[in-house]
Amino acid sequence: MSSYFFSEWLLDTRTEEIPFHWYTVPLKNLGEAEVEAETATIVRQLRRNHPGWAIASAGHLIGAFQPVASDEIQLQGEQKRDINPSIPLERRLLERLLSRSFELSQNRADYRASYGKVIPRKPTQVVGGIEIRRYLQFDMNVDESGRITVGFELSHQYSHVQNIEEMLRRAPGKIEPKCLVVNRVDHQTYWYVRQLESSIVDPILPNGQSLKEYHIANGRESWVHSLPDHTPAVECLNHKDKPLSFVPQFLKLVSSFDQVPAPAQKVSKLAPSKRVQTMFLTAEDHLQQWKQKAEFPLSFDRWGLDAKKKGYVPLTLTDPLLVFGKGRKDRNPYRGLSAGGIHETPKSSLACQYLLDDDILRKVLAGEKGKRILPIEKELSKRSAQLGVPLTLKGPVHRIQFSDSQNTRVKLMELSEQVAPGCPLIVVADRKNLSKGLYGLLKQVLGKDYAVSTQVVTMDTLELQKGRSTALLNLLLGVYVKSGIQPWVLSEPLYSPCFIGLDVSREDGKHGAGVVQTIGTDGRVLWSKPVTSVEAGEKIGPETLEKIVAETVFRFRKRYRRVPDHITFHRDGKGHWEEIEALNRIAESHGIKFDYISLVKKAGRRMAMREEKQGAWKNPMGVALLKGDTAYLCATDPADFLGMAQPVRIQQRTGTLKMEEIVEDIFKLSYMNVHAINKSRLPVTVNYADKSSTFFNRGMLPTHVEMPVQSV
Repeated sequence: MSSYFFSEWLLDTRTEEIPFHWYTVPLKNLGEAEVEAETATIVRQLRRNHPGWAIASAGHLIGAFQPVASDEIQLQGEQKRDINPSIPLERRLLERLLSRSFELSQNRADYRASYGKVIPRKPTQVVGGIEIRRYLQFDMNVDESGRITVGFELSHQYSHVQNIEEMLRRAPGKIEPKCLVVNRVDHQTYWYVRQLESSIVDPILPNGQSLKEYHIANGRESWVHSLPDHTPAVECLNHKDKPLSFVPQFLKLVSSFDQVPAPAQKVSKLAPSKRVQTMFLTAEDHLQQWKQKAEFPLSFDRWGLDAKKKGYVPLTLTDPLLVFGKGRKDRNPYRGLSAGGIHETPKSSLACQYLLDDDILRKVLAGEKGKRILPIEKELSKRSAQLGVPLTLKGPVHRIQFSDSQNTRVKLMELSEQVAPGCPLIVVADRKNLSKGLYGLLKQVLGKDYAVSTQVVTMDTLELQKGRSTALLNLLLGVYVKSGIQPWVLSEPLYSPCFIGLDVSREDGKHGAGVVQTIGTDGRVLWSKPVTSVEAGEKIGPETLEKIVAETVFRFRKRYRRVPDHITFHRDGKGHWEEIEALNRIAESHGIKFDYISLVKKAGRRMAMREEKQGAWKNPMGVALLKGDTAYLCATDPADFLGMAQPVRIQQRTGTLKMEEIVEDIFKLSYMNVHAINKSRLPVTVNYADKSSTFFNRGMLPTHVEMPVQSV
């Protein structure tokens, strides 16, 4: 019998065993967000007055385990009781209070605990000049029955061993404006701007103090007494874009996983069995610390990790049957394409053009004795013909020299006049140039401004020997979908006849609503012209939603000669009730039923399964854990050296479909990311919606013409 690990610890302690002190903040004529902001300000003041106390707020409510003096702050209605778990606001208050209690219970000498993270002060490992801190990320959940679970996940923080002062002195090129740095004083992150002409002993702070005087006044004399007075200060921005001055020795450059060297990446990736063991021991250690210091009787046992004992029901899914050319059916895209080719072959040959990075072209010219011929061209044409799509080269091979961004931008504008309309451009570039900004310029100038479809590939990918066939096939699939060609479809219809993906991405304070794909019942794209606009907050406004539904109904009726009787909205993220209320009105006017499904890509959970009690844990590919209106789906099974699979959290916010039907549709749609044969963990709706809104914010998405959104 299979057993399932799920990184959510069920506590024996229930909500009725946790009474605490309640206070009401008298706030009138304020919106929900304003109330939350006001009570959060009061809580910060109370925490300053009572260091080490667990105090939290939700809405107009404030809770604490110890009584707060009423004359400190204007608070009303003090009482001591446990929550009513049927009331969402009270559940949220207890969740935040428990989170704060958990953070305060951790050993401060060894850990920094805040914002749902418990980070060790000392690095877990140091690899290649990079400090790696493996830490616990957690969240508290209280359900309507009064049961409490602690969800947890392992994450990694990367920072350089050298501080900013050392890097500016030894390798100034590594630090660029807008680099993320962490401050050792408050452990918060900031955006580096520049090195100042003023030193750390100059009076540059608003109160007339120097940075050195400020730190001495705040009990950090031992930190600054040995620092040279001539050390230049640096300027950084906080997350509200306010400029602040810092001592550079107190800052370290923070890196993301993609930015650290391969050896550091390797030690961060844990195979399922190793990750399960590490997660379990780490979570248990922190729970034990909480148990010793909790303000109430806290109890838990190891059975709390068993998914079935927490009420989750496993659902095993079967890989869907896909339809390719010549009527061939297969569950594997590579086999299906090899046997039958593309599902819908074009009526004429597909013309494409090539653009070579000048650094690559020099290598090609040297190898071809002066002839500007790309060696991969013949191989691609032959492979494409086997798939049923004749591929022809239109015009000469273009070239681009990547120097500074301004000159490159002008050259790309000139190139746009030479590219044939509707002709996809295969860009072969040097990986270093792409990472330095060439990729962004290609998408911004050719993609957004001139609606040229570009498929970018690096030369080292084309030179692969192992896995070469897969690499070439993925390159061709990228070109096909950018040309509106459907490589395969689902053999069996989905439960919902129509799907729409919704997302709002946040970047530099901007929000862009991206509706990337409207999908039919066989998983094919019905239309993909993005409807994009900057929205207030992270919600998609009623007017934008009206346009989305109207366009979808029009396209669906045009293809199927009927109006869809049901639409499933896949919302990237938790979603918003304001959107649901707007969709209720819009769907009713069209006579359409709908489901609104929240899909969270990073759910802060891991799941694993094993067949025997002492067997190795493995990724439960094609398995979902269901409970009520929520499910966690594992849709991939990466190799051990790539780490453990990340499940997607699925929540039915409103609708008529059964949860099993919703999950099965999402699993099948994860096979419809037809731009590559590599299996994705996300359904095509959310995968492209996420990319669309992000590209829109970065100025890489055309909005003035209709074209396949995969063209980004």
